[in-house]
Amino acid sequence: MTFYDTFNKTLLMPLYFRMTSNIALQRLSQLEKTQYLAPSILEDLQFESLRRLLVHCYLQVPFYRRRFDEAGFDPLRFSDPADVKRIPYLTKSDLQRQAADLVARNYRRSDLVPDASGGSTGKPTNFYKDRLRNQLRSADKMRHDRWCGWHEGEKYVTLWGAQREFDPKIPLTTRLVERYLYRAYGFNAFDVTPEKVLDYLVQLKKIRPSMIVAYANVAHLFARIIDQKRVDLSGLGLKGVISSAETLTPEKRADIEAAFHTKVLNRYGSREVGVVASECLAQEGLHVNAENVLVEIQQGGKDTAPGETGEIIVTDLWNYGMPFIRYQMGDVGVKSDRTCSCGRGLPLLQQVTGRVSDFIVDSRGGLVHGEYFTHLFYGLSGVEQFQLVQEDRTRILLNVRPGEGFQRILLDPVIAKIRTCLGQEVEVEVRLVDGSLVEASGKYRFTISRISGDRFAGLERAADRDQP
Repeated sequence: MTFYDTFNKTLLMPLYFRMTSNIALQRLSQLEKTQYLAPSILEDLQFESLRRLLVHCYLQVPFYRRRFDEAGFDPLRFSDPADVKRIPYLTKSDLQRQAADLVARNYRRSDLVPDASGGSTGKPTNFYKDRLRNQLRSADKMRHDRWCGWHEGEKYVTLWGAQREFDPKIPLTTRLVERYLYRAYGFNAFDVTPEKVLDYLVQLKKIRPSMIVAYANVAHLFARIIDQKRVDLSGLGLKGVISSAETLTPEKRADIEAAFHTKVLNRYGSREVGVVASECLAQEGLHVNAENVLVEIQQGGKDTAPGETGEIIVTDLWNYGMPFIRYQMGDVGVKSDRTCSCGRGLPLLQQVTGRVSDFIVDSRGGLVHGEYFTHLFYGLSGVEQFQLVQEDRTRILLNVRPGEGFQRILLDPVIAKIRTCLGQEVEVEVRLVDGSLVEASGKYRFTISRISGDRFAGLERAADRDQP
């Protein structure tokens, strides 16, 4: 660590967090200890957190009072953890249609932080986190980031796509805090070309971050270009790359690790519930963030055995403002019965699958990450589901399943932004559909490109290219 890294971690950050009444660092200190507790003790802590939350939900959240009564579930007599399975899943459709009744009555709107997610099912959803949960999520993230060797106060780079990070309207004070306190540098993953990647790599060598946090597909694209252009990053000194938001295959992991000369740690989570599970350096599975979320893997409404694939169901134990109880993530995973050699008592997921975002090719041949298009639907009323299909460089098919309050004119700004991003010559055809856009397999790709595979094929590995 440099002198500024140490000064920032030990003095500036603690001072700033105290001045802003942010408990994230205090929570981080707790999590560093609880992660090494025995599994049985962690289960007891988790049960107590769940019990308090369920009582709160019954007393303060109209949606859950009705749901618990209909299921014959009494949280005041909750003593067996298995009883929670009597509560039906919370779906994205519930969030869309009954959001007002999911907000706790003892919370003011000023106590809540609005957020939105496209999600793996393609349904745009709007929701709230209470301010305390927002701070706790920051601690969750820092705890898991530390597992690669990074420490708060050190620089890190995001190959990410949150619109906020690239919004010129963000106040200067906020930008200064993010750059000089949090030490965050954002590279825009929504607009990727080989030329821009090479420019980012030049900047990366100047910044010299300790860690990179990236979409799995974007990190892999960087790795392919690094290999193709023979860029040497061996002297960068990265402590780790955190891969999230998409499925990390063994092949992609190998390419990224070779390009960046460091380990890649897989992470699974969502905007709705935060960090769910992450790898440590042992890479023996993803540790569940058990102090903060309850994870179930189910198939046909029953728990799966270790090694069996099932649907991921998550309960956020700390978002009292808008609770997520048994939330249907829309992803599949496999739980493990192994104990990690790192010594942490946190339970393990063997793997997580189900996050696939196609890159879209713009009219110039550049690649745009599929997540960009999900952001265009954030906060847009009247849209149950959407799907963007690229037929060729000049034709986009936008499938929309309309919901209550839908008006065709609401799509005009979305279409304009699609054309601004991909090229004004691009035609966008809107098709309204009655049925679900989810495939028979239960999967849903919210962006599909018929041509991006050809574009990726040009980025063959140098090792493959040099074969006789």
